Amino acid sequence: MLLTPAPLLQAFPCGIPWRALVRRPTPVQHVGALGGAAIWVKRDDKAGLPYGGNKVRKLEFLLAAALEGGSRAIVTTGGTGSHHVLACGIHGRAAGLDVHAVTFPQPMTEHSEAVSRATAAWGVRRWPVASKLTLPLTVRRALRAASPASLIAPGGSWGAGVLGYADAAFELAEQVRSGACPKPDLVVVPSGTGGTHAGLLLGLALAGLGDIQVQGVAVVDKVFCNAPLTAAAARSGAQALRREGVALPRTRVTAADVRLDRGFLGPGYAHITPEATEALATGKDLGITLDTTYSAKAFAWLLAAARSGALGGRTVMFWLTYDDRVPLPSSP
Repeated sequence: MLLTPAPLLQAFPCGIPWRALVRRPTPVQHVGALGGAAIWVKRDDKAGLPYGGNKVRKLEFLLAAALEGGSRAIVTTGGTGSHHVLACGIHGRAAGLDVHAVTFPQPMTEHSEAVSRATAAWGVRRWPVASKLTLPLTVRRALRAASPASLIAPGGSWGAGVLGYADAAFELAEQVRSGACPKPDLVVVPSGTGGTHAGLLLGLALAGLGDIQVQGVAVVDKVFCNAPLTAAAARSGAQALRREGVALPRTRVTAADVRLDRGFLGPGYAHITPEATEALATGKDLGITLDTTYSAKAFAWLLAAARSGALGGRTVMFWLTYDDRVPLPSSP
């Protein structure tokens, strides 16, 4: 895997800022069968060094835009143990940017505690708030303090950030064409701020694979993760290309296109559920590492669908968005 040009930008050449971070293509791996379905995994845990996961694809576009706009810093938001904030810290600092994060409380595990410590070690200036209700005011304060700074939406899930997973859809299309994997009938992905889900919907449509269903599994509350918001995020990605003069095919993602199951969230964001704990163990048996906040809840949906017989005879691509590494600045 090498730092190679984004396939989306090869298909639609334009001047949108982009910075190579992803070691593409990330592997596709057949891990077995469940409920009569062939289960494949798209290994975005291997998307980058020293840290991968789904945030790196979004940061290829977002960090480049910040640099081109003359920013010296980025400001974003996330939970106390946010992987998004850690990814911004690692890759933002490598790009020469100061990183500020407005952080809100979340249920903490041993892993999220390690993420929080690593975030501090990478020099992220944190602006903690006691409630999400005070996020907007504190974000404005952080932007003033960090000026000139660029604001990165939660999870990087708006505008150019959505293009990270539109690009990933083109990458999957290339792997299908090359025979690296069969064309999936269904892609399963955790859906938090929705950028990964939205980008795949947009990208698969643009890549001529719009008949592939994308199943999102909600891992945050409905106010932050819902069909209209996910569809709007997809359209914001398309608009980011159109602003660069790209003449896109007639593609418009609507709320009716968004498949989203809320049945595996449990009490709320980052709360561990019995279904996620079971999925964690099943994933380990299949050779993949999941986390109880995002990926295990999505895999729990897959297990339930397999048991119900809903997946029989289908090819399923589970998109692994979680990187379990927690690198420190001295890590190789």
